[in-house]
Amino acid sequence: MALERELMEQVEAAIADEPTTVGRMMLAIGAVLDACSRPELVRIALLDAPSVLGWQAWRAVESEYGLQLVTDLLRAGVDEGVIAPGPGDTLAHIVLGSVIECALLIAHADDPAAARQEAETSLGLLLNGLLVPT
Repeated sequence: MALERELMEQVEAAIADEPTTVGRMMLAIGAVLDACSRPELVRIALLDAPSVLGWQAWRAVESEYGLQLVTDLLRAGVDEGVIAPGPGDTLAHIVLGSVIECALLIAHADDPAAARQEAETSLGLLLNGLLVPT
């Protein structure tokens, strides 16, 4: 749990000075995906934890540290009128699940750098689909 807490602190620091919610979302995605290059985080949080803790307990830990941030960013986007309103809790779980899945893809990839780029592009497309057309 210390790694997850540390990661959330790094993400929050990375987005702190960004004035727009969409910008904060993209910076948060980038910070999480960048963390996937840290061998200790990959080994402990993504590879060992699911088998040691079990899938449900591992997902609960990931949700504890990431879900509130995702929920807050989505809510801020809706309040600003840049994210289409929707079922907030469900959408937050879907977004967090997508980010975690991308982290797992990077962790298991033969070419983590290429997987990271594809993950960021894919998550950007997902985020773009949530935006209110301008």
